[in-house]
Amino acid sequence: MVWGFLNYLFSVGLAFCALAVHLSSWPKTPVLRCLLGGCVSTLLYLCHLTGFGLYVVWVFSIQVCACLAGDELPLGEPAGVTNRTQIISLIAQLVPAGILMWLSIGSGTGGALQFPTIRQRVTSIASVFRLYNLPLDATTICLALALLVIGLYTRRLRIHRAMRWALIATVFICIVMPRTILDSTFADLRMFVALGLLFVASADFDFTIGRGRIVLFLLVMVFCARQALVLKTWHTAQVAYEPYFQAMGLMGDGARIFPVFASDSGHQPPTFPFPVIYLPCAGIYLYDQYVPTLFTYATQPVRLTMTSRAIKHAAWPGYIGYNPHWDVVAANYDYVWVLQKNYFSPQLPANFTLVYHTPEMAIYATPQHR
Repeated sequence: MVWGFLNYLFSVGLAFCALAVHLSSWPKTPVLRCLLGGCVSTLLYLCHLTGFGLYVVWVFSIQVCACLAGDELPLGEPAGVTNRTQIISLIAQLVPAGILMWLSIGSGTGGALQFPTIRQRVTSIASVFRLYNLPLDATTICLALALLVIGLYTRRLRIHRAMRWALIATVFICIVMPRTILDSTFADLRMFVALGLLFVASADFDFTIGRGRIVLFLLVMVFCARQALVLKTWHTAQVAYEPYFQAMGLMGDGARIFPVFASDSGHQPPTFPFPVIYLPCAGIYLYDQYVPTLFTYATQPVRLTMTSRAIKHAAWPGYIGYNPHWDVVAANYDYVWVLQKNYFSPQLPANFTLVYHTPEMAIYATPQHR
């Protein structure tokens, strides 16, 4: 899963740790630095391609700009080690990951690049602050922009010299990043996670003056308000999801479940405010159930080694679309779980037995289960 979201988040955190090691100039011995850097860069590549790419961009933007300016590394460097030597060392550290990348060419799923429109790009920037309440979101955006402009103008907000070009490069990546790449959608939105963390890591805020403390107080109040809203929404969602968790329990531990999402006239069912398109995956860890897809609505398969007791008995059902192969489903699954059934149009075979239903869902036992 080259573009999985959780491994992306992990790779971003790991990229920051690797960057910190690079800036701290540890270890001092060049050979040890190459070995450590090679291991870290290879691990980043295996975690997520974006985390690896960000690390490469950050370290080279710092080092190349220092080399062009004739400066030393901002955080110090062992005596006699030049920036040019550092660049050669960085290239050597990337060799193992580069070999793995070269060997993997042609083995991926591919997929066309799709770029968002200008309007979508602007909307994606605003979506960084989008939560569950429009007035609170607007207040957060206005406050964040005002603090950024005022902080830079009054020089109470400074960007560390070592990180300026890395931050500029990351902003540029956010601007030009495709919306869809390697069959992963919303790739451009995910970049704002790394950009926000890099900005915080690069900035020096001065809240020691009286007005600065007022600004800090406002930030804390907005943060608390947003967290309170998140907790309230999650509590409400837990109540809304409770019938679905009960349905998982009815199907039992280790059940092989084929979740079905269909639509009316080809339109995707609504996913707000409480989406259920990912919900069947919760059965994997709650009841050790087998679910054949990662996102269940789309066709992306799970490419991880699952620990479910039922995994060895399940077969891939073929294309999961609006008209599944019911004969394959009947032969390899215990239940068909229809969610948002008011949008469900295909007819199930007559030998599928209805065992549970609510206005929102229905569970059918397959002939094999009976």
